[in-house]
Amino acid sequence: MTAAAFLLVCCAVLTKWINLRQVRIQDARQRKQAEQPLSKEGGFQLIFRDRYLLLIALLVIILNIVNSSGEFLLSKLVVGEAARAFPDAIRMAADRQRYIGEFYGSYFAWFNVTGLILQMFFVSRIFGECSSNLQMPIKRHSAPSYLLKAREAGFAHNGNRLAG
Repeated sequence: MTAAAFLLVCCAVLTKWINLRQVRIQDARQRKQAEQPLSKEGGFQLIFRDRYLLLIALLVIILNIVNSSGEFLLSKLVVGEAARAFPDAIRMAADRQRYIGEFYGSYFAWFNVTGLILQMFFVSRIFGECSSNLQMPIKRHSAPSYLLKAREAGFAHNGNRLAG
């Protein structure tokens, strides 16, 4: 937590320093243009006027719906699997929580490493620079299969055989 706060502060200081440096090297015309108020046209008018921006906005909305729905379904599946693996809710509550925590720890590690590899090595080379959002549905739809494979194998994430 402290390291994350430190990195955030470092990024804020770096951003402020770069902004101050850029303001100093601008000529008078650029400074005057930067100080002018923004036009009355809003962001939505800009999006609705340009078909390309409208399609990008629709893609982002669809990706958010897919992401939210997939996360909901996955959480229901994990909780149901934990309830099946540990049926006594009172005595095994800690085991259920540990099972869910271990699954999500493993899942998010897999998800983030896959996203990093896809973004670093494949997405920009295959689809171009502005298409990194294409990988989200691929990973989101493959996530439930990860849990189902673990269930079919009959193993919990700590390596113990599931009772049942």
